[in-house]
Amino acid sequence: MKNIRTAIIGAGYRGRYLITLLQKINLFDIIAVSDISPNLSEIISQLFAGEKIPKIYNSGTDDYRRMLNENTVDLVIIASPWHLHKGQTIEALKSGCHVAIEVKG
Repeated sequence: MKNIRTAIIGAGYRGRYLITLLQKINLFDIIAVSDISPNLSEIISQLFAGEKIPKIYNSGTDDYRRMLNENTVDLVIIASPWHLHKGQTIEALKSGCHVAIEVKG
């Protein structure tokens, strides 16, 4: 069985927690993370110490769209602020990805 190419939108408290959980399941390959934090590189480096670092997208609130366009993603996990979930979900679905939302959509 091939691994699930996974992208994460949102690397705050919940997003970091979900990344940590997914790292323990060999079926998931986290290939990209998008968040507006200017410290995203540091956060991801700490979470992926000794592992392959995913691509980082943090050039503004819509950089997740570039992430979706530049990568072949099977699953997008959305852990951004709630008011952004609807638009991000729609964009991920338009890109042909399965979507998991942190809270009900």
